[in-house]
Amino acid sequence: MSNGQACFPVTAEQDSDGIQHTLNQITKVRLADGREVAIVDWTWRPLYSTVDTLTGWTDLELRAFVYSGGDPITISTNMTVRETATLMHTNVKTPAQMDSQEEMLVYAIQIEMYAMEESVASSEIQNDLVVGGFLAAPTPLFAGFISVLHQQCIGELEVSEKEYQQGSLGRFPAGFGVSGGASNDAGAGIVGAYNNGLPSNEAIEMFPVPVHIGSTENYAFIVHNPTGVAITYRDSTGSQVATAVMRLRINLLGLHKRPAG
Repeated sequence: MSNGQACFPVTAEQDSDGIQHTLNQITKVRLADGREVAIVDWTWRPLYSTVDTLTGWTDLELRAFVYSGGDPITISTNMTVRETATLMHTNVKTPAQMDSQEEMLVYAIQIEMYAMEESVASSEIQNDLVVGGFLAAPTPLFAGFISVLHQQCIGELEVSEKEYQQGSLGRFPAGFGVSGGASNDAGAGIVGAYNNGLPSNEAIEMFPVPVHIGSTENYAFIVHNPTGVAITYRDSTGSQVATAVMRLRINLLGLHKRPAG
């Protein structure tokens, strides 16, 4: 089966005796080249993985889906705190590749963005980032935290070392989350609650051509910083928030054939 092929539903219209049934059931999808993928034991669900980035990071790329529960998560190299993955960070069972009995058809990519704080004193990532007297818990207070990632970073779904769905991080909205308006404060300037896109399913781009990740195939979602320029998270006055961490939880949404066990 080729990656990135269009899929068409194939229904079971007759039983073994040739009896026609009024309710058809989709049992497989046919790729554009004519080959078929059975979808018995498949379900519509996301696979997700988390990447943490500290303000001022310069890594050329950061990879999600390369660890599973119990492993250290992916972080920018300027960070000192590296959390151990739990279900909050990822639901991937086999790092960096599909299990031998696992497959996925990716129809959409959703990126959740959260403003956190690295506290070196306590060696942990905290949810309560405070800027200018305002508390973010953990919704980004400043649009610039998100827009700098949109402007400087490119997201890419890589399958078997081939790039798919390459584009700005802003192309992959979460489609859900907290929404709020802006307010003005003399000490902190204009603050608000911001998302990666509108908090609505309508914001999600459903790919007309899904990406097929076959069994045992290697894959990753890569956050590229092509220029290597420092990506800095600033408040509304233009000042760097020295402890600000932007957490990206990346969801691959589509039909997933779960591995055994």
